[in-house]
Amino acid sequence: MTDDPTLLLEAAFEEADKLVRQGLRNKVETEPYYLMLALGPDGAAIIRSNCDAGALRAMSRMCAEIANQVEAGRTGRTH
Repeated sequence: MTDDPTLLLEAAFEEADKLVRQGLRNKVETEPYYLMLALGPDGAAIIRSNCDAGALRAMSRMCAEIANQVEAGRTGRTH
């Protein structure tokens, strides 16, 4: 077992991704896109998703808008 935070996040995201996929399988007509994103202490991005490029770009725009709201003090730190 490692105590490297980035590797621990990667392992946790791998398990969470499996659970999300299993939870959606055969239960929804159209599987919704999802994205799990974290930054390790070293700045490494840990990402799991089922998105195509267009969905990732749309989510990126949404994240930028949320960042603007946080910066302007209109919302809290988490969503």
